[in-house]
Amino acid sequence: MFTLLNKEITSFFSSLTGYIVVTVFLVVNGVILWEFPFPNDYGILGNGYATLEPLFIISPVIFIFLISAITMRMFAEEKKAGTLDLLITRPLTEMQIVFAKWLATMALVLLSVIPTLIFYITVIKLGSPQGNIDTGGTWGSYIGLIFLAGIYASIGIFISTITENQIVSFIASSILIIILFIGFDKIGDIGMVSGIEGIINKVGILEHYRSMSRGVLDTRDILYFLSMIAFFLIMARIILDSSKKIKKDYVVRLLAGLSIILLINIIGSFIHYRIDLTSEKKYTLSPVTKQALSDLNETVFIRVYLDGELPPGFVRMKSAIEDLLEEFRWHTPRKIQYEFLDVSEETDAAFRRNIMMELYELGLQPTNIQVKEKDGSSTQKIIFPGAVISYAGIDVGINLLKNNPVLNHEINLNNSIQALEYEFINMIRNLGNEEVEKIAFIEGQGELDSYSIGDIMKELSDFYQVDQGVIGGLYGSLDDYKAIIIAKPISRFSEEDKYVIDQYIMNGGNVLWFLDLVEVSLDSLIGGSTFAFYRPLNLEDQLFKYGVRINPDLVKDMQCHVIPVNRGLVGGQPNWQLSPWYYYPIVAPDEQHPVTKSLNMVKLEFASTIDTVGENPDIKKTILLSSSPYSGTLQAPAEVSLRITDVGPAQQEFNSSFLPLAVLLEGKFESVFRNRPIPAGVLKKPQQSIQKSSFARMLVVSDGDIIRNDLRNTSSGVEILPLGFDRYSSQIFGNKDFILNAVNYLTDQSGLIQLRGREFRLRLLDGKKTVDAALKIKLVNMILPSALIILFGLLINLYRKRLYGR
Repeated sequence: MFTLLNKEITSFFSSLTGYIVVTVFLVVNGVILWEFPFPNDYGILGNGYATLEPLFIISPVIFIFLISAITMRMFAEEKKAGTLDLLITRPLTEMQIVFAKWLATMALVLLSVIPTLIFYITVIKLGSPQGNIDTGGTWGSYIGLIFLAGIYASIGIFISTITENQIVSFIASSILIIILFIGFDKIGDIGMVSGIEGIINKVGILEHYRSMSRGVLDTRDILYFLSMIAFFLIMARIILDSSKKIKKDYVVRLLAGLSIILLINIIGSFIHYRIDLTSEKKYTLSPVTKQALSDLNETVFIRVYLDGELPPGFVRMKSAIEDLLEEFRWHTPRKIQYEFLDVSEETDAAFRRNIMMELYELGLQPTNIQVKEKDGSSTQKIIFPGAVISYAGIDVGINLLKNNPVLNHEINLNNSIQALEYEFINMIRNLGNEEVEKIAFIEGQGELDSYSIGDIMKELSDFYQVDQGVIGGLYGSLDDYKAIIIAKPISRFSEEDKYVIDQYIMNGGNVLWFLDLVEVSLDSLIGGSTFAFYRPLNLEDQLFKYGVRINPDLVKDMQCHVIPVNRGLVGGQPNWQLSPWYYYPIVAPDEQHPVTKSLNMVKLEFASTIDTVGENPDIKKTILLSSSPYSGTLQAPAEVSLRITDVGPAQQEFNSSFLPLAVLLEGKFESVFRNRPIPAGVLKKPQQSIQKSSFARMLVVSDGDIIRNDLRNTSSGVEILPLGFDRYSSQIFGNKDFILNAVNYLTDQSGLIQLRGREFRLRLLDGKKTVDAALKIKLVNMILPSALIILFGLLINLYRKRLYGR
């Protein structure tokens, strides 16, 4: 058999055909990957990412014709030359002959793949920093490519046994490979056969190659590839043996063999093992995600509005979304369906506007992108980088783009990709939950009204039952709630309400405190100045016992928001100008914590500093929001004047850094009523107080306005503006996401919020290197691989001349 294998390889390189086929493969790959001068799905220099993913997208298509060209002569030439019978009469079985020719094909394929390692080395050298490539994922993708070539080769050899015409063999092989590669996938996607789309998809090659091309090795995929290879080689064996009289027992053995292959695949679908070779294990779903998918009772439909012509970064984001949804679908094949849509492709302008309005009403935020055309020109395009999830007749929208203006677009896109699993599974899990958890906004101390917290209540209602109510000193009245929110109270809490809240925490309850302990009258500020004065809420001892103290001061920050200030009359009209208002700090969230990771900047108004106090070892304290390196404080009582916008900041007043403004507390708290009598006015008074809590969480923010949305009066009534939206600059800050993440974190018992802490390394090419050495890079990668093949051929011929010239 090895003699035949050697003969096939030698004969292939004894003519120009072998070199031409392999060279064409390398040249086409080189041109597509390195020469295209505009950003696209495939050009490595164009998309700017340190990855070989484009190679594993293009190569399967080129392989169709490369391998068909290699295999078209394997048996067709033998038949035409009349040497097939001579070959069969040799002391080789038909299966050995077929397998030898398949191995010869694979050796030639491997020879054509090896020079592409030059692409790999180039990307390593161009990475920023050097070597910034996912090595494990890349090698896994190469393994998938070799398995794919194995199926192609077996199909080509099978077709070659049917006909003696090489052209017919080439065309028939190419058509059959195309049908098996994408045909079943297309049939499954368009739903031609309702109810078994998943099964149809898994019959096709693409479904299995897609997983392996990302660097994920699954025994189900490997079994599929090996089974398909075995099937077509056995079929080639049958065709080859058709000139002989086939015995009945041989047919029985053949059918038994095919049945065993099928049985192995069925068993393998239930008992399987999976290896994610990527560096960050980014294609490995977390246990909480798998559980949420398994708990689904109905099918989830996901429409992702990210398709069509896109810049490279958004192409990468789209690919990441598709990869994740494919992982979802692998885990629950019949419960996840998705599609990608492009709003701009709709030709009817009125219908397109209606779609955009619907998406906006579902909470999806549009963004402008610039798409470069092939001729070098640019066009503007509006996209909605988000998704609409439909479950049980309910549609909800999720924004997938994290847009922090202080970060560049590549980091923002990478942060968005890191958060995809959390964003999708958080919404899916909440839609699938039959029992809705409850949270409550506390009233009775002048807290923000329903209009002022209307937007956050609406957002939270997608995940929770949201109630509002007065405690009224009723012990146990909060026990049914996973968390309570205290949003900017202005009057003192009674001892009875403090006790009820304290005992709620002792029972493992979670609290979000949004407190203003320094009052500033904005109405008086219109006149040019006002006073800030300390306004205690009778919560000071309670918070101190839990581990924090809100100080009676105001934070001033040079990283701040703007407000309109009247600079005098111009033509009899007020001259309003936007000026920095240092008492409205814009703070960057902590990138290391799941609550605040990848968040946009958060806007605060008249915030105070927070001290962490006490030495309770059972309490973990984390600062989530802090001021910039250029900040200071104003001790209350003090004058707050608009004059600061005229004279500018005095440097000595902004010499503090990273002043704490929001602190997360986690652990077992001691009761503020420890060794104290129960307040007399408590209703349904317990026999005794709980002295120490079970595990609980609380968030303390020294600004009540962080949760308040703006309002706008319209002809139809009061309009509630989105939380975080600023009417003066039209910016959207991260307040809403901060609150939502905080509530989810405090109420999360499954660890789902930890998914926000996942990190995917941003793998970029060095922009300076790619520009300065662009010509050299292109020439090396387009010429050197082919040159190596030609050099290999020359050495082989030189060796043969010396061997046979003696």
